[in-house]
Amino acid sequence: MAFFYIAIVFNQEDTADNLREDGSYIPDIRPGQPTADYLDYILTRRTFFSVVHFSQRFVLCLCSLRIHENGKSN
Repeated sequence: MAFFYIAIVFNQEDTADNLREDGSYIPDIRPGQPTADYLDYILTRRTFFSVVHFSQRFVLCLCSLRIHENGKSN
């Protein structure tokens, strides 16, 4: 869910244009489309690994609850 929300809400082109208009830049990345591509790459990678991390935590919590419930009934 978070992956799709970020993909829809965060506009890399607008952010890259705003950085260029303000005279800001990301070191070693050219202003304009390369900046937008870099932001998209970083945001996609970060969001993907966050989703994986929270999915693992969710599964771990479910396993922990199941183990706890099984121990309680015996």
